[in-house]
Amino acid sequence: MRLRPLIFVAVATAGASFQAAAQVMPTVPAAAAQREVKIGVRAGVTYDSNVARADRATAIARDIKAEDYTFRPQAVVSITQPVGQQMLVLQGAGGYDFYRHNTRLNRQRVDVTGAGVSRVLGCQETVFASYRASQSELQDLDLGTSKNLLKTNGVGVGIACGRPDSLQGNIVVQKTQAKNSAGTRKLSDSDGKVLAMTLAYGRPSLGTATVLYTYSDAQFPNRIIPGRPVGDGFFTETLGLGYERQFGQRILVSGMVSRTELKREFAPPGLPLKLTTTTYVGSAEYRPSNRLTISADVARQIVPSQRTGKLYDITTAYNGVIRYELGTRFTISAGDSYLRSTSNTDTISAMSVITRSRANTIFGSIAYRQSERTSFLFDVRQEDRKTNLVNFNYNDTRVGLSAEVSF
Repeated sequence: MRLRPLIFVAVATAGASFQAAAQVMPTVPAAAAQREVKIGVRAGVTYDSNVARADRATAIARDIKAEDYTFRPQAVVSITQPVGQQMLVLQGAGGYDFYRHNTRLNRQRVDVTGAGVSRVLGCQETVFASYRASQSELQDLDLGTSKNLLKTNGVGVGIACGRPDSLQGNIVVQKTQAKNSAGTRKLSDSDGKVLAMTLAYGRPSLGTATVLYTYSDAQFPNRIIPGRPVGDGFFTETLGLGYERQFGQRILVSGMVSRTELKREFAPPGLPLKLTTTTYVGSAEYRPSNRLTISADVARQIVPSQRTGKLYDITTAYNGVIRYELGTRFTISAGDSYLRSTSNTDTISAMSVITRSRANTIFGSIAYRQSERTSFLFDVRQEDRKTNLVNFNYNDTRVGLSAEVSF
């Protein structure tokens, strides 16, 4: 049932402490997995024309040299280890970012997910955890901050029962936490909880229909409200209907439409505590030949805000990619990505914040696999962003080259 990963992405994003911290329950094959151990190293160099992610005046005020080069060495790991009827999974990468000019942005970059899987009485039980740490993207920081280590972690439990070609139910419970190192970013520290339940029924000739319910709680404990000893926050409830179907061997479509109700704990005078809106996720994939793949994705979601002064963002994203395989070694990809965001201000905010933004990114890459153990990637992307605050309007070009060797 291929709709399941799509649902988990939507669920995790809705319930995470903030969008960058969204933890996704690992997708484990229904069949017994074989032992696999892949350990390797990856190294990449990226040219960035606008590291500041802002206009020229803001880059100068932040003491950031906009044009810079980044060197990123990493260790990578992918391990699947069956243990009797159970299975252990570890995936991720860890390393360091080195800037040629903006050395104060040098920071660790870690992204690791682990899971334990068991099968009892026809059900699959999964316990998972993840940890991420990296320098914040500068477009997510205020004008006076540039150096910030963002750490996020998440733990959760999932249970899936039934058969993909018949009736199947899933329950996921998850908790996430985000911590910032910069004193000016402590207001953005957050805790999130989510409960998600899905019920799906599928037939090969008819496709798979899914009902989804989620409840999430996002809290910002350091945003103290006058007269109240705890921080600001909000809750959401989502009820959605999804459908997926494979048409022949070439077309796959899936999607979900939901109604989401958001309730704030507090609101500034004159603003409502509740908001109800339509949210959705969807994807389509078309393979006109064995070498060519055309795919598109769309999503509209409510997510806790990453930026001080805002409580939540309503984001709408579109993404389209064309991928072509040149033989067995080269893969060429190109696409376009668009993200629009509208936001509120938080209960106690007295600062100017970005409440409207849109960003469009055109990208392309060439991947070369020299062997089963060695691969190279050349990547180019051009981003254009406009917001209601001119300081954060910018254009940016990034060109990267990386190599990976596994053992």
